[in-house]
Amino acid sequence: MKEEQLKAGIDAAYQECAKMTEQLVTPGLDKPWAFTLIMYPKYGPTILRVAIAIAKEKGFNVDTIRDGEGDLVDDELEWGTFLADERDDTYRSFLDKWRCVGDDVVHWLQQLGLMTSKVRNELKRLTQETVVIRDVNSSTRLKDFADSYPEIFDMFWSKMGLYPHSTRIVEQSHGMERHGYNSQASNDFRDARTNYMVLQEYENRRDRRGLVLARAAEKALSTTATATATAAAAAAATATTATATATKRKKKQNVKHNDRKPTQKMGGDQLLEASRRYTTESITARTTESFQKEYSISSIAKRGTNVGKKQLDEKKVAHAEAIAARKRQSTTYSQTSLEDQIKEAETLETANDLAWKSRDAIEIAKRLDK
Repeated sequence: MKEEQLKAGIDAAYQECAKMTEQLVTPGLDKPWAFTLIMYPKYGPTILRVAIAIAKEKGFNVDTIRDGEGDLVDDELEWGTFLADERDDTYRSFLDKWRCVGDDVVHWLQQLGLMTSKVRNELKRLTQETVVIRDVNSSTRLKDFADSYPEIFDMFWSKMGLYPHSTRIVEQSHGMERHGYNSQASNDFRDARTNYMVLQEYENRRDRRGLVLARAAEKALSTTATATATAAAAAAATATTATATATKRKKKQNVKHNDRKPTQKMGGDQLLEASRRYTTESITARTTESFQKEYSISSIAKRGTNVGKKQLDEKKVAHAEAIAARKRQSTTYSQTSLEDQIKEAETLETANDLAWKSRDAIEIAKRLDK
């Protein structure tokens, strides 16, 4: 019985791992990570041949020049196609998986820049690999691939660097919540503040930084115009003076959005402009009467400021009740009633010294005897 339970647990864990890794080996509408598998020394060329074969099945011409750099393509190079792939388990497995998402395969071949003329020659050479050339056990497999196919690696490096990874978004949101957390503030207030920071204040700060950059660009142009006239005087300056001047004119690392008067004034103007949307006349004009009643000051005060916390608590209770219900219905879990627990406690034999009594217990017993 226990052996069967262990086997069932292992099978269930295997299925869960398979589900979690499915998105890593199959491309999707917003999941291009599977294409990074072509950098793997053992299976990479096979997976790339799968992608090219599916693109051809979809009617996509992989030989068309789609940019102005057709002179970089070697016309004598051919794509690698091998009859042995049809008998290869890895090839057939990926072919079956990727055929179901053929449109996404064609999309990411273009979106990741793999169909550009710059990488065409290296891509063809990679499809021609039939034996493992790079060391599978190497601790620098990415570097090995970059040394062998620098153009493909550079394209992946550029495209993946611009892709908004979900981990970055989650980390940013977590940082905002951690930085602005206050146990005395409600969840509704934190959600509203986060929405404002993401949707409105981010744009405002970017505009203010743009103002600083524009002023810096104008200053750089004026400095360049006067540099020619003062070239002789600058050349005659001593090394000490030049070092001191360079130290004084040390370039700032970051552009702040509120560290000078123009940006602070611009921030005030942005707040005034945004506040015009929340005047009584503006809200009345763009909302319905039922909405105004639901979100009036009196209605909000009546509901309270902990609506979000109450909803979260209700979800927690419902989740706990659902887990308890599943346990009660489970055949491998038995729940002891309170009455049975009391009976077991009465007959329970402990390993404590039953003859031992505390000083307080002795004093209480003496007072009761009197």
